[in-house]
Amino acid sequence: MIKIELIFERKSFHEKMKVLEVNDDIFHSRSSIKITEDSQSFHVYIEALDTVAMRASLGAFTRSLILTERMFNEVK
Repeated sequence: MIKIELIFERKSFHEKMKVLEVNDDIFHSRSSIKITEDSQSFHVYIEALDTVAMRASLGAFTRSLILTERMFNEVK
């Protein structure tokens, strides 16, 4: 099992991570993503059975973060 943790500053990412928490607790057959928060930051935990599944999960999360960023910047 491969595990990584991404940490995002709460002040800068609060709105974006709240949007992404809607897809929290996503479990696929080979990977899972979990988002937690504390007073200072958001923690994104990604677990995958292999490197291919990890790469796919990281790509999916990154695309979601980019789309959320664009949504907040372009849709007003």
